[in-house]
Amino acid sequence: MIATLHLIPVRIGDSNPGFWMPEEALKQARKIKVYIAENAKSARSFLKDIGSLYQLNNIKIYQLSSNTTKNQISEWLSCFEECKDIGLISESGCPAIADPGSNVVLIAQSMGINIKPWTGPSSIFLSLMASGLNGQNFAFRGYPPIKSDELKRKIISWEKESNNINQTQIMIETPYRNMSLFKALLDDLNQDTLLCIASSITSECEYIKTLSVFEWKSKKTDFIYKKPTIFLFLAKFKKQSFNN
Repeated sequence: MIATLHLIPVRIGDSNPGFWMPEEALKQARKIKVYIAENAKSARSFLKDIGSLYQLNNIKIYQLSSNTTKNQISEWLSCFEECKDIGLISESGCPAIADPGSNVVLIAQSMGINIKPWTGPSSIFLSLMASGLNGQNFAFRGYPPIKSDELKRKIISWEKESNNINQTQIMIETPYRNMSLFKALLDDLNQDTLLCIASSITSECEYIKTLSVFEWKSKKTDFIYKKPTIFLFLAKFKKQSFNN
């Protein structure tokens, strides 16, 4: 029996699973009886949405947290002796991308377990695709510093790197701090740097727009407050040219 850890994507917006998840991935996710997830309650909500073949109380869910040890994860994965498939899901989007699930995958790799990634939405990659910014050289910076002086230093440093090597900078923030980060970007980036705001991706109120920092300063953007949002920017690259 070949053991497989299935990396199952989870929705990132309020939309029908058929909109963002391929049918084959849905079929597989519905058949799995053991899951590893960050939150058991939201995991059950996901399983209900996709129409699991089993009663929710008959599905085993191991809850992953910052306190979970390697030994615990190894014990969870050892249940492959009883079942050949385990699912790994994130709170939102693709597991193991900007997500603690990567720890589970690494341990599974060391145990010789087959890893099967399934296609699904990632706010990081969807926003990059729609931004028009450089998709061949990019860096995901995660959550930037909260303290204003540290944040300012990071923004300036990342913009310098973006300018030097034509690299798109990508970051995310807790929804209630979106406006603070947006203001800091407008204050600290150069006027001609391109900034993309990608908010509520895959939902009915999805908004993705790329403008220069100068242009953003005249735009009303308070609608991103408390909305899941990705921020991307690309400094004006002097050597960049386009063929006509």
